[in-house]
Amino acid sequence: MKVDLTKAVGTVIHLRRGEWYGPTGEPASEAILLHVVAVDTEMVGGLVSAHGHDCNPHAPDCGRDHCWEGKLVPSAVREELDFLP
Repeated sequence: MKVDLTKAVGTVIHLRRGEWYGPTGEPASEAILLHVVAVDTEMVGGLVSAHGHDCNPHAPDCGRDHCWEGKLVPSAVREELDFLP
């Protein structure tokens, strides 16, 4: 199923625990601020793949195009977009 999350690219989103999944496939037990680099538009198993930076919420500059990779609950991304300036 395709979802429209193109607005998320370049924004900072607050992902609460349980709204994202790391490499092990288990729901996260902590919240993070994520500078979004890319969000896949194809939903698989109710989640979308994403890449971003969690290294510095003010100016991500770790020398790589992304340092965070995981899967997100799409509704968490949409919810956060409503609260961002």
